[in-house]
Amino acid sequence: MSPDEWGVLILGVYAAIGLGVVGWQCLSCPAGWDVWVLCLIARLYSPLMFNQRIRAKCPFPKDGATLVIINHRSPVDPMFILSGSQEKRTGHFVRIVEFMTAREYVEIGGPIGWICRTMQSIP
Repeated sequence: MSPDEWGVLILGVYAAIGLGVVGWQCLSCPAGWDVWVLCLIARLYSPLMFNQRIRAKCPFPKDGATLVIINHRSPVDPMFILSGSQEKRTGHFVRIVEFMTAREYVEIGGPIGWICRTMQSIP
C-alpha cells in the first residue's frame, strides 16, 4: 500500500472509532437518544451563536425534581437552561428539562413540535 492509502485507511479507522463512541453515548443515554441529540445541539449551538460561557457547575440534583422559576424574554432561553443544566459536580449528566409552553407549540408538527414533545413540555 502507498503512504496515501495508509493515510486514508488510518483516517477511516479514526472516523469509525469516533462515530462508534458517539453512537454508543447516544444509545446508552438513560433519557433517550432524542434527548441526547437535543442536548448535543444545545451544547454546540449556544456557545457558538450566542457566546454562552458556563462558568460554574449546575446546582440541580442529578436525580429527582427541581423547580426553577424563570422570567425569560427570548425563545432561546430554554436552550440556555438545557445547555447549562448538564454539567454537574459529579460529572456530565443528560437529563430531561421540562418547560411550560403554549399549547400551540406542542401540538404543531415539524421540528418545534418534536422538540416540545421530546422535552416533555407542559402545555
